[in-house]
Parts: sequence; structure tokens; C-alpha cells
Amino acid sequence: MYKNYANMGKFPFKYDPSDRKAIASESLVPMRSEPQESSEMISQLTWGEPVDIIETSETWLHVQSIVDGYIGWVSNKMVDKLSPTEFNILKNAYLTITNTECRCLIGKFKLEYFLPAGSFIYETGQDGLFFHPTAGSITFSSKDTLLKPVDITTTTKGFINAPYLWGGKTIFGIDCSGFTQMAYRILEIYIPRDASQQAAIGQTVNFITEVKPGDLAFFDNEEGLITHVGIILPENKIIHASGKVRMDSIDHQGIFNIKKGIYTHKLRIIKRLSNV
Repeated sequence: MYKNYANMGKFPFKYDPSDRKAIASESLVPMRSEPQESSEMISQLTWGEPVDIIETSETWLHVQSIVDGYIGWVSNKMVDKLSPTEFNILKNAYLTITNTECRCLIGKFKLEYFLPAGSFIYETGQDGLFFHPTAGSITFSSKDTLLKPVDITTTTKGFINAPYLWGGKTIFGIDCSGFTQMAYRILEIYIPRDASQQAAIGQTVNFITEVKPGDLAFFDNEEGLITHVGIILPENKIIHASGKVRMDSIDHQGIFNIKKGIYTHKLRIIKRLSNV
């Protein structure tokens, strides 16, 4: 059955033989800068995202995402540690990414979960059954949530009007680089977490007249630091998270907000990912 889904493939991430592994076992897991609930949320793990454990405290784990290398603290109530056997099963499974928010039933007791777009789902490739290494089997009401979208333009528009949230990565709250990362993750293209990190990859597009849909546009502040990113769409439009995920016009100067009648972001550089 897995061959019917275009975005399924072998576990594509680098890993080491360490047995200090864990996996997100809740729909969404906050990553914080310090091991306390009141600390800044710097990112999020989606369901099924695997991590390396760097260190532990009484109720917190300092982890690094195996997917994008991001480091932060997570509550040990929201992730499950993986035995070497469980992680071996995970890395030999087929991987797919949910393309939209979805409801599913999980485990022996068929507990209902609501998973965000960009969640990690695994399958053995032999029996057509989906699973989470520690939670058990997964049953979807519609397997259309596992079909890869046609292109980046289609994917991005699924996030329109999602409110801005620092460290967020879902339609219920998302920041600018979280938006670009998740839009590409749904297409099985894995890019770094932060805008400055994303600006270091891909090929430079020298002129705004040469852009293509899917190119990443980066914007800097008065100090010259890259602080914002968006995705180029057809017809001189850009989609980005600023207050909310929105579409605006873009030219060689930057992003122009028609409603406000001003440029809101100064263009620094445009990058093209070779596999888009």
C-alpha cells in the first residue's frame, strides 16, 4: 500500500548509533530555551519527530531534532524514549508526512488524536499499516492526508491566515521560518529551522525578474541581520508569516503591503532550492 503514496520513503535523516533517542509522542511538543514551562518557546516538535537526547534533568530532556538539528528543552511527559530496537524499527520503516491537519485513532485503545500538518507517520512497507514506534497503530479517517500536494504554491496556501506565533510551526500559530520549513517538509524537502540558517542553503537568484515560484526571499533589519523569510508565488506575490500568514506584493525593494501602502520588509537575498 505504501507505494500508492508519493511522499513515502526510507527514513532520510542522519543518525548515530547512540541509544539516547526519543520521539515526540504528543500532537505538538514545545521546545524551550530553558528546562521550565515559563521559558521561551523557540520551536516545536511535531508528532513522530525523532530526537537525540543530549542531557536529562528530573522532568526535562535537552534534545536535538534528528530532522533539522535544532536544540532545545522538552518536557519528558511529551516524548517517549526509544530503545535501540525501537529506533532500528523506525529508521527502517517507510516515512510519510501528513499534508494537512487530521484526526486519527492511535494505539490499542483507539485514542483520538488531532495531528498537525508535517507530522511523521511510519509504515513497515509490508502490511500497509501505519504506526508510531511507541504509541502503536494509526488509523486515519481519510488517507488523502498522506498524499503529497502538487506543488509548493498549493502547499503554502493551506496556511493562509494562520496567526503569527514565535517558535510556532502549525496553522494554530507559526513564525516566518517555521512556515517556510513546514511548507517544504510537507513536500519532503527538509530545510533548516531559522531564517538565517535557511539563507545559507540553495543557489542565489541575482535578479527579482528571474524568480520562480518556490524561491525563498530573505529580508534584513537595520543592522543587516536576516530576520524574515517568505516564499515567492506567481505574479510578483510572496506568502509569509507577518502578523499572520499572508500574501503581499514583492519587488526589488522588498515586500509591499497594499493595505498599508508601505514597504514592510527590505529584500536582502533570494535563494532557490535545487530540488524544488
